[in-house]
Amino acid sequence: MIRAMPKVDRRRVRYLARRQWRTVFIPVAVLNVEGFGRALVRWQHMETRWSDKNARRLWRLPAEALEAH
Repeated sequence: MIRAMPKVDRRRVRYLARRQWRTVFIPVAVLNVEGFGRALVRWQHMETRWSDKNARRLWRLPAEALEAH
């Protein structure tokens, strides 16, 4: 017998997704040249996730970046 898939609890999925470490690519250094504008000089991968306990965003360098130094 074929049955429909149960409905996904979107709130729970979103809550669990916030607790996973996610890699983001952020600008670290911006060069501002007066009269010309801005240029992004350096980008860096960082991992971020939401902390329920502290109610704030946590940031960390990925393991690969730490091994490179």
